Order: sequence, then structure tokens, then C-alpha cells
Amino acid sequence: MPNQLFEVELPSGFIGPIRLKDGRLLGFDVAMNHLHSGDDGRTWHPSPPPVDAVDKALAGELFQPMSLIRLASGAIAVNYWQRLRNPIGTRVCRTLFRKTEDEGVTWSEPVQVTWPETPAFPTYMVQLRSGRLIMPNEYAFGQDTQHRRHNSMKLCSAFYSDDEGVSWAESADSIFVREENRAAQVSFVEAPCVTETADGRLLMVMRTEMQRIAQSYSSDGGVHWQQGVFNDMLSSRSEIWIDHLPGTGDLLCVWNQVSAQETRTGFYRSRLTSAVSKDCGASWSHFRTIVQTDGMDEVERIRASEPPAFVSSSGVSPENGPYPATGHRTVRHPRLKFIDDMAYLRFDDRRYDGPSTRASYYGAKLRVLPISWFYDGGTQGE
Repeated sequence: MPNQLFEVELPSGFIGPIRLKDGRLLGFDVAMNHLHSGDDGRTWHPSPPPVDAVDKALAGELFQPMSLIRLASGAIAVNYWQRLRNPIGTRVCRTLFRKTEDEGVTWSEPVQVTWPETPAFPTYMVQLRSGRLIMPNEYAFGQDTQHRRHNSMKLCSAFYSDDEGVSWAESADSIFVREENRAAQVSFVEAPCVTETADGRLLMVMRTEMQRIAQSYSSDGGVHWQQGVFNDMLSSRSEIWIDHLPGTGDLLCVWNQVSAQETRTGFYRSRLTSAVSKDCGASWSHFRTIVQTDGMDEVERIRASEPPAFVSSSGVSPENGPYPATGHRTVRHPRLKFIDDMAYLRFDDRRYDGPSTRASYYGAKLRVLPISWFYDGGTQGE
């Protein structure tokens, strides 16, 4: 693949890609339809719906695929939400796991990962050097609050499997963050993402409404976890991606970095930033802006000017400005795959014409760039 950047549109809910043995790339759309690329991701073409071992089509079961990975055994695995037909106002899904040993031609019968009838939402599955599969999970419980926009309490945990998905267990600990100056321990950590660090620990990062990324470590492969704490990276209430960079012990984080004022004016999902950690997540450097909307300050790293605290956003688009008359955009939900020496970065992209709060475009993008880009330029120190 040429050592250059390109960007293409993707179908909604795209996950992947991974490299197949025949050289093509494989991805899924939101309905679990196969998508293939024969030119390293520049163009994508649908294939017949995937089937399971008894030739039943997977598509059409109210899916939301979350991750697609190549296992150490050579099989390909996917985990996905199946949205149950619940009464209005409930949020109960179940997460299923399948794998294929023939490059996606047929798939195994589904294995249910989560407990029945629980508000569990596992996210991005990874395989550790030991072979263990880890699926970080969010629970969303309703509660009566007066100081939150979302009346739910969020806790995180992790499901794990030591037999490549045949059976699953859940971590002994749940992860929360304690807010200062409050009588109760309350938690609003969600959308967890996990990676393995160079020293063999696991690092989970989670989004919050407190202007910071929350994080927790596990020293025993995801069974026990430390209480969540805030790190010093400013963040919106939006998804965070973390992974280890191939061939190094470094970590790469991609997230919506914003200031408190940008959050208040609606730009809380309008800048994607990357940063590298060379010490297992203790500190971060090489801050780079991947993409941002017009009207935002050109910055590499935003320093905290106030302690973690809840900041309410005006919405998914600025209602009070400032924003340019030509329009603005929001970019969120990053997911990364490393193939050869290239990074495949997928993110959601919304565009707004002028001062409108209704999106004129809502889609997904795939940006492909050299892994070395994340080290080039940017803010080097903490």
C-alpha cells in the first residue's frame, strides 16, 4: 500500500477491517452484511449475507456489531448486540459472539455473553497475549437524580473467555468513579475500551460527563480491577479508543478532546485528537489533531484549567455559537485497526449547514494513514 493518507465514506455502523488470507479486507455494516475491499480500503463492495453453520442468514436479527478481530488460532470473531423487542423506555440487549474458520463463509452458532435481561452493553473485544478474550462492558441502571441530564447510573465490568468464546465469565469487580464532595459514591463511566499494556496489565478507559477520561487497571487479566480514577486528559462525553501500537510497547488513544467552554457551546464532539503513551498510560505525549470543525481553536493539547466537574453541553451542535456561517461538523466514535504499517481509523461524521441544528449529512468515514503519523509533529511533552 502506498505510504499516503486517503479517506472514503463507509456504510453506517461499519466495523473492521481485517485482512483476509486472500489479501482482501473484510468489514461489516450495521446489519452484519459482509463488505469486501480488494484495493486496501479505497472501495468497498457488499457480498451475500453471512450465514451460520446451518445456512441461516445472520442479517435481519436487529444487530449492532461491535468488533471484528482475527484470533490467534486463525479464526475470525465478531461480537454484537442483539436489540430485544422490549417495551418502550427499556434498554435491554444481549451480546452474542460468533466465529468463522473459513474466512467468513460460514459462522458458528451464537454464544450469549451477557446475563439474560440485564442492561449490559459490552463494547470492543480484544485478545490478550495469553489467548484470553476480553470484552469490556457497560451497565446502565436507572436512578433518580437532579444534577444529570441522563437519569442512569453507569458501571463498567469485563467479560472474559479462555476457550476462544465457547464460554464466558464476568469480572469480580465493577468499576466506578467517586465524585468529590458528594456523600454517595456515584458513577457515570461508560463506553469502555481496553488494551493490554507492555508490562502485562490491562488498561480500561471510559467516557464521563466530568471533562476527563476515567481509567482503571487490572493486574490479573481482567478478573479484578482498580477503582476508576480521572486522568488529566480533557474529554467530552463521547467514545474513546485505546490500543497498543504494533511493534512497540506504546499505547495510542483517540478521543474527542475539548475545553469546558467548547463543551458548553456545543463543540464537544467536533475535534478528534490522538496521543501516545510510552509508560503504559501514566503520561501522554505526541498530541495531534486528526480532524476538527471550522470555528474551533487550532490546538494540539488542551490543559486543564479547573478540576473535574460536570459540564452540560448545549447539544450535538452549537445552539449559541460561535460557529461559522458556512456550517460545522461533529466527529466521534473512533475505532482503529492496524494493518501492515497503516492505521485504519473509522469515525462517525455529521455535517450541519449554517446555524442549523439538524444534520445535513450523517455517515461514517474511513481514514487511512501511516502509523508513523501519530509520532510526527504534535506536542511532545506532557
